[in-house]
Parts: sequence; C-alpha cells; structure tokens
Amino acid sequence: MITHMMCEFAHLVTMAREAEGLEAALDHLAQADAVVASVPDGREGFAPWFERGTVHYRRARAPAQAERFEGALDEAQAATVAHEQGGEDGEVSREEAVRIGALVEGQGLEHFNEAVARLTTAAARCRKAGIPDAAQILDALREDYMSR
Repeated sequence: MITHMMCEFAHLVTMAREAEGLEAALDHLAQADAVVASVPDGREGFAPWFERGTVHYRRARAPAQAERFEGALDEAQAATVAHEQGGEDGEVSREEAVRIGALVEGQGLEHFNEAVARLTTAAARCRKAGIPDAAQILDALREDYMSR
C-alpha cells in the first residue's frame, strides 16, 4: 500500500505541476524504492517483481508527462523486465509497460520504426498469452505509427 501511495503521489504531482513537479515526483519514487528494498525476502503477500515494476513504470510516466523523455524509455524497459519476472501473473502489467515505452519511443523521441517493432512483438506475445484486448490496443498504436 505504501509503494502504491508513493507512486500515486508522483502521478498527482506531475499532473498538477508538470515539469515543475518532476523532481518532487522522482523523490516520491525514490521513497517507494526504499520501501520495496526494506521488505524482507519471502514476505507473504508481497511480490517484489510487481512492486519494482510499478515503480519503474511510474518513473517512466513521470518525465513523459512532463515532456522530458530522456530516461523514460529506459525506465519503461526496466518495468517490462520486472513484470516479466512475474510470469503469467505479470503479463498484463508487462504489456502496459511496453505500451508506455512505445509511446515514449514514438511520440516523445520520434523513433517510430523502433516503436513499431516493440509493439509488433508485444502484440504477438499478448495473443499467445490469451490477452486479445491488450493485443488490440498495441496493434492500434502500431498502426498509428505505421501511418506516419
């Protein structure tokens, strides 16, 4: 709950203050990292891969919302890797992290070909995992980028 709260604070700060709130948002996320690191291994009901992935995801979104894309793609990729550690349980969160990475890559950095490749692979993975709605969302973004 605490990491969720810190991630939500980061989101709210960037929504309210945009670029001016980025440092405060990143401070909240650093606190969330500290909380995750403080939880003993094997703690029942605590999935460290999910918590780490969520913090990385928010750390990708915060600068993107402030239109500062440097570093955001790396954080989206770190979120993807963290959620992948959850196996089937992490698949939906993984694909959302891929979507954010593709948004940063395409709309923020204007690397459309790279984003298309990322989305193509992720959509195929979604179909294989039985999450057609996620595949559809990724395909729609891919089609948008291909038309540019």
